[in-house]
Amino acid sequence: MTLAGCAGRTGGAAIVVLSARVRERAEQEVVTWLR
Repeated sequence: MTLAGCAGRTGGAAIVVLSARVRERAEQEVVTWLR
């Protein structure tokens, strides 16, 4: 496993986790807004 491959895999996982968190946060804000 090359360093670049390892970094790419880690970065991809981080992006997936971040986008999931952002989506959760956005949904919560929308729900709060609609109330």
